[in-house]
Amino acid sequence: MLALEPPVIRRTFTVDQANAALPLVKAIIGDVMTGERKVRHLRFRLKFIRRGGDDIYHMFADEIQALEQELLYAERELAQHIEELLSLGIEPDAPAIGVVDFPCEQEGETVFLCWRYGESSVEFWHSLTGGFPNREPLKATVSEPWQNCLA
Repeated sequence: MLALEPPVIRRTFTVDQANAALPLVKAIIGDVMTGERKVRHLRFRLKFIRRGGDDIYHMFADEIQALEQELLYAERELAQHIEELLSLGIEPDAPAIGVVDFPCEQEGETVFLCWRYGESSVEFWHSLTGGFPNREPLKATVSEPWQNCLA
């Protein structure tokens, strides 16, 4: 079984800082989601064509080559968008559905402020290992030690 590597925390955010970054993050994650769909579509088309065997492959060799080039370009572009998020200190959690995490330091512990494309602001958090399914509303945690993220 593979061990998951902990994320490299490049910087931490407060809720205000994360919300201030959202206009840029929205644009980038929108590009990521579009790129993810494009890559999946191209992979499906290539897989479908290749199922036909050598005869079909030879009949559509030019189209296959063009699709392979388009896929390579789409994968590179997607990787650049993901790297752009990482360079801002933002962790892609489930980029295909637009979920990103903003690391937040709380009393010596790192947690993630969690945002999903379509939400108007950052209103959730989760532990490093909790992930999107286990996120909790910030408002419910104001009295807990995580309140420093609200500063």
